[in-house]
Amino acid sequence: MHHIHISQLLSLPIELVSSILGFLGEVDLLTCTAVAKQLRNLILDSSKFQYVIELAKRRMICVIPASVTTPYASRLNFLRAREHAWRMLNWKSKYRLKIPPAGSIYEFIGDLYATGKEDDNQLTRSISFWELPLSGDANNEAELRSWTYSMKDLTIIDFTMDPTQDLLVLVALAPASSTHLYEIHLRSIATNEAHPRALISKLSCLSGSETHPTTRDQLGSVRIQISGDKVALLVKQVYSSSHLEIWDWVNNPQVSCKLKSKSGIEDFTFLSNDAFLIVRTMGSLETYTFPNPIIDSCNPVSQHKYLFPQLSDGYMYWYMTISSNSAPAFISNPRSCPGRSRSKQLYSPRPTERIYVCSLCVFEPAADDGQRARCFIFYFNPEILLHPPEKWKETTKRCKRRVPSCHYAPTSPSISTGPFSFVPLPIPHYTDITLQPLHSLPPPASTSAATSSATTSGPTTPAVSAPSHLFHAHSHPVLPESKPPKVVQPVRVSVVIPWHVWGPQNTRWFEEGGNTDWKYSVYGLRTVDSVRVESLPTSIGCQERNENGDKVMVGGSTFLTTDEGHHEGKTLSAGPDDTDANKSESSVPPRFLRLRDYNPYSIRECLQLEELRRPQGRHGKGKAKTKWREPRVVTYPTTTDVKGAFRHDIVTRLPYVEVMSEETFRVTDVMMDDCKILLHEV
Repeated sequence: MHHIHISQLLSLPIELVSSILGFLGEVDLLTCTAVAKQLRNLILDSSKFQYVIELAKRRMICVIPASVTTPYASRLNFLRAREHAWRMLNWKSKYRLKIPPAGSIYEFIGDLYATGKEDDNQLTRSISFWELPLSGDANNEAELRSWTYSMKDLTIIDFTMDPTQDLLVLVALAPASSTHLYEIHLRSIATNEAHPRALISKLSCLSGSETHPTTRDQLGSVRIQISGDKVALLVKQVYSSSHLEIWDWVNNPQVSCKLKSKSGIEDFTFLSNDAFLIVRTMGSLETYTFPNPIIDSCNPVSQHKYLFPQLSDGYMYWYMTISSNSAPAFISNPRSCPGRSRSKQLYSPRPTERIYVCSLCVFEPAADDGQRARCFIFYFNPEILLHPPEKWKETTKRCKRRVPSCHYAPTSPSISTGPFSFVPLPIPHYTDITLQPLHSLPPPASTSAATSSATTSGPTTPAVSAPSHLFHAHSHPVLPESKPPKVVQPVRVSVVIPWHVWGPQNTRWFEEGGNTDWKYSVYGLRTVDSVRVESLPTSIGCQERNENGDKVMVGGSTFLTTDEGHHEGKTLSAGPDDTDANKSESSVPPRFLRLRDYNPYSIRECLQLEELRRPQGRHGKGKAKTKWREPRVVTYPTTTDVKGAFRHDIVTRLPYVEVMSEETFRVTDVMMDDCKILLHEV
């Protein structure tokens, strides 16, 4: 390779040098700023190069089509203004949308909100869509574009969508005459017709022969997830096991990748185009890989198993969920959905730079004090689980695991015991089908499949009522399992990594008191939730201890202040009409919104700002106190009081930036995307 001296490069016309630098990524651009003063000035003065670097700092990728000629200076200003608004949790505008109360199944992705409407038998018979306002819409009371599709020909139990692909995915029970238990319908959001890119508009799941004596009266809970050209369905607790199935719905939907587990799969989410993560009933996260593209029927390969902290004697896991937003392959495309207005999204989170949230509930069957359950959530970055450091493997034990065959005969489809899948949304929802708890638990206070409602936060849940997503209510004849021929199963060594090796440095745990599907929402590296105002001016949030053993309030304090600065972000509030006489404002207490940002650059940026403010805060009485409305960085380890559920209190250290909203809302659910926060108000 021919090398040139830096002086030769700088002797070229500046337009040619800029063109050469345009082929570099953010790391190389930053390196060039340290090579020569001329290059440094060129990069710092260029809106294009600064936009590339700013996107990398925010862990974003540009999604603007090449045909759009928006100046880079405008893109850069827009990006910086919006990121500043998120950092301070300031919004530019607020809309109150008159949307009917959500059914048991509803979704919010991009600028679309959808909810199912149920009949008297609690079966979803139609799905309604609302196109939410975009940034810059002047009329805060503008009529929303909406449409409804009748689904009376299907017994829908779940649905999800991907507006960037104009894709609506419906999960329905197969007719009684079918040789399958479930059907997955791939339709267009714009027309409700078969999706034009789908080679097969209806996928079948869980096949079997008609001679099996069992019935379908104990079907499991299901979850559906889309990730680019992959669609996955997970069904739990069918024949006391779980079944996960993944299809390439665009290229080769005739075959699939299947995972059947007798040890149970509580939840699942995609990690990439060829990997996914599951949470096990016994308390662990496991990573799996599968071929991409899927060219033949196969089974995924187990890679790593990450153990949770040890439970105390007498405790067991009740339920666990895991979620992220957006999905790894979710890339905004403004031209994707015919007949809909263009999206104004300019960037999306990097597929490898996202935060995941795991919610779990620990149960003590023998408790006699009325406080049987302890609920927790923890946040983590999945990238380190997908590619763990070698030193983790050196300090962990290896266990031999028999992996299912990597091939099934295509002509002999297999029945599995329960696919279950997960939507690329904040905190997911389950679909309810039968009044059967997932585990052997005392009868819950209520087993009806009702819409989720907010509860007060707290460390325990007295007289525990199981979340509605743990139950189903449906009867149907079950078809038998058809066992296809298998080749000899290879033995794979799966790496088991204990909690103390991976957990403390890479997670952040909190106590959790709510049981609504969307109490916590995530998008990219940000999370948002609502915090109840118990009293003023006491602190809010869950109590934890820092490295010195002092009690700290993770949620911040409720000292109210007024921010009269320029609002550059956007927030959007939606829910039923608050003038409804049947709604009581006092039934749901006011709550603050709490934003946490796990972006390493945001943490460093906030630390630098705190350092700049620190000298000024040392002069004058009380000026050293942290203002409630200013973002604060949490880098020290915190200890979560597990109240006996685990053998030891849980110490975690994943750093983040936290800020509280100035305004309070009476909300049940919180959802978010790149530029909006959607609230279900009462």
